[in-house]
Amino acid sequence: MLGNFSFGDYFKKEAIRQLIDYGSFSMLLFDWALRRRRVNMNLG
Repeated sequence: MLGNFSFGDYFKKEAIRQLIDYGSFSMLLFDWALRRRRVNMNLG
């Protein structure tokens, strides 16, 4: 029971960390896409 609990705790922390990493990566991607779109609009 205790082993299961600690494993679940570790899994939760790891999942949150992965989510944060993915979130920051997607934000970078989104930012880059926005900038590209803005440049395209400026070019006409």
